[in-house]
Formats: sequence, C-alpha cells, structure tokens
Amino acid sequence: MKITMADINSVLQALVPKDKRFYPLFEKSAESLCEMATTMRKGLEGNDVERISMLEAIHRFEKQGDEYTHAIVNEANAVFIVPFDREDIHELAVVLDDVADFMHGAAKRINLYKPKAIHPNMIEIAKLIEKQCADLLTLVKNLPELYYTADVQKSIAHIRNNEKKAEELRDETLSKLFASDDDVIEKIKIKEIITVLTRSADSAEVAASVVEGIMVKVS
Repeated sequence: MKITMADINSVLQALVPKDKRFYPLFEKSAESLCEMATTMRKGLEGNDVERISMLEAIHRFEKQGDEYTHAIVNEANAVFIVPFDREDIHELAVVLDDVADFMHGAAKRINLYKPKAIHPNMIEIAKLIEKQCADLLTLVKNLPELYYTADVQKSIAHIRNNEKKAEELRDETLSKLFASDDDVIEKIKIKEIITVLTRSADSAEVAASVVEGIMVKVS
C-alpha cells in the first residue's frame, strides 16, 4: 500500500497533544473581541455613514466569533484529554461569545432604531468594553500556564472595575433620561441600546470570573 504525504500529515496531526489546540482558538476568539470592541467604539464616535460600516464589520466579527465558539465546543466534545474541566471550556467559549453577541445586538439596534444622536455614555461604555477585551486577551494568553499570577489577578480586577463603571454609566444615563417626559420614544431607543451594550460589559466580567475559577482550581 502506497503511503502519501497526506497520510503522514494525518498521523502527525493525530499525535499533536489535543489540549494544545484549545489555546490558539481561545486566543483567536479574544483577538476577534478586541477588534470588534475597537470597531464599536470608533463607529459610535463617528458619523452615520461610519456607523453603517461599523454594523457590517461587527456582523462579520460576530459570525467569526460563532465559528471559534463552535470549534472550541466541538473539539472539547471530540477529544479525550482536555487541559482543564470540559465544563469550564464550554462555559468560557460561550461567555466570550456572549460579549460579542451583545455588542452585535447594540449595533443592530442602533441601525434599526436610528436614534437622533449617540448618547455620550454609549461611547464611554464602549471604551470600557474595549479595555475589558484587551484584558480578556491577556487572560486568555495566560491560560496555557494555568497560574493565578499577579498579572492575571490585575487583569481580572480591571475587568470587574470597568464592568462596575459601565453599570454606573448606564444607571446614571437612565436616571437622567427619564427625569422628564419629553421625547419619550427617543429615550426608549437610548435605554434599549445602552442596556444591551452594558450587558456586553457584564459578560466580559463573567468571562473573567470563569478564567479565575479555572486558574484557582488548577493552581
């Protein structure tokens, strides 16, 4: 029987430790979130035309994120050896996807509702999410070491602090928004958009907690 190079490559691929495949997938997922968050922030700071481009780009990032999530989940279901608990792999993959889904949801609502103006606190929350995603990438890059280091703890603290700031900005916005009865429809639009956007920040905090749980268990 003739052995082809494809056969050799298949055997070599099978010999690669399965657990090492997860880390690049998680890293790509986090990198995609960083790009998505930056696109969101720039779009909110821009004009109407730039916001249309923002939605198109965010839609692509969201689809890309779904692909990474499915790849991670499928890999976790297919291999015998995993680097940490299978349930934690699933949870981290899904919650990273949630960060993207809520950014996508906010972008879609902006396009659908077409508010007269972008509320300044939407931009501020987007900036906080951008910072959270950068810290999530740092956490994911530290996953292969599985050590609960000072740098890991610092990134987790940053994410939690920025999640609190995002919630405070949301609450402050809603409180001032409904202090009067004028232009109620416009206020409902802003409420819906800023609420969904803040849920992205909430999901980033959940992702940080999942990573922390993994590190604490294994360390």
